[in-house]
Amino acid sequence: YALFLQARHFRNQGIEEATNRAETLLKQALVIDPGFAPAVAELARVYVDQSNYGYRPLVAGYKLTRDTLRKALNIDPQNARAWATLSDLEIHDTWDFTAAEQHMRQAFELNPGDTYVLRQVAHVETLFGRADKAIDILQKIVALDPVSPGAHTTLGRRYYAAHRLEEAADSIRLGMSLTPPDRRGVLQFYLGLVLLAQGDAPAALVAMEQESRDWVRHFGIALVQHALGNVEASDETLNAFIETYHPGWDLQVALAYAFRDEVDLAFDWLDNAYDSRDNGLPLMLLDPLFANLHDDPRWPAFLGKMGLPH
Repeated sequence: YALFLQARHFRNQGIEEATNRAETLLKQALVIDPGFAPAVAELARVYVDQSNYGYRPLVAGYKLTRDTLRKALNIDPQNARAWATLSDLEIHDTWDFTAAEQHMRQAFELNPGDTYVLRQVAHVETLFGRADKAIDILQKIVALDPVSPGAHTTLGRRYYAAHRLEEAADSIRLGMSLTPPDRRGVLQFYLGLVLLAQGDAPAALVAMEQESRDWVRHFGIALVQHALGNVEASDETLNAFIETYHPGWDLQVALAYAFRDEVDLAFDWLDNAYDSRDNGLPLMLLDPLFANLHDDPRWPAFLGKMGLPH
C-alpha cells in the first residue's frame, strides 16, 4: 500500500520521469500482491498517461492500458477508478464517446466522491462542449483537494475555454505556485494563452519563452508573434515547428493556422490530424484557438465526422 501511494504521488506530477517512477513502484507493489486491484487500476492510469503525453507509442500503449484495465476489473468489477480510466481510453483511443460517457457514469455511481472519478466527469463534460458543467465539477474537486496543482490548472483551462479569463489566470497561477519550477510542464504555455486572450501579447511572449518543453514553447511563440504583428517571425517559428515535429503534432499546426485566421490551411491540417487519429482531437470543441473556424460550414461538418455535438 505504501508503494501504491508513492506511485500515485509520482503519477500526479505528469512528467515523464515521474510517470516512469510510478510504473516501477506499482510493479513492485504487484509483486507483493498481484491481486491488489487499486494498484492494477493505477498502473493502467500510468499507461494511458504515458500514451496521451507521448511518452509511450500510442497503439502499443493503449493496448497495454486496455489489457491492464481488463485485469483490474476482473479482480474487482466495482473499481470506480478503473471504469474512469476506461472512459478516458475510449475518448482518446477508439473515439467511442457514447461508451466513454457510459463508463464515466458507471464510475460516478460507484464512487461519486472520488476526485479522480470527478476529473473524468469533467473531462467528458468538456468533450461534449458543456463548459459550465465541467467548471462546476472542477470547482468541487478543488474544494475537496485544495492543494492539488493539477486540479487548479485544469480548472483554469476550463475557465479559459469559457472566456472567464481573470479566473483562468488566477487558477493557473495558483497551480504553478503549488508545483516545483522543474515540474511545471506546460503551465507557462497555459498562462501565456490566457494572457494572449486578455490582449496582453508582450506578457504572453514572456510566459511562452519560459516554457520548459521545446515543442510547446515554439508553438506558443508562433501564436504570440502573430498577435504582435511579427508575421515573419511567426512564419519562421511555425515552419520550424512543422519541420521538426511533423508528423505527430498536426493538431497544433491546425490550431496555429486557425488562430492566424488562415482557415483553409487550418482545415487541411485538421484533416491530417484526423487521418493520423491525433488523440487530442476529441477535446477540440471548446478550444478558443479554433474560434476563427466556427462560422465556416466545414466546422460543423468536421465535428459531425468526429461524432461531436455541432
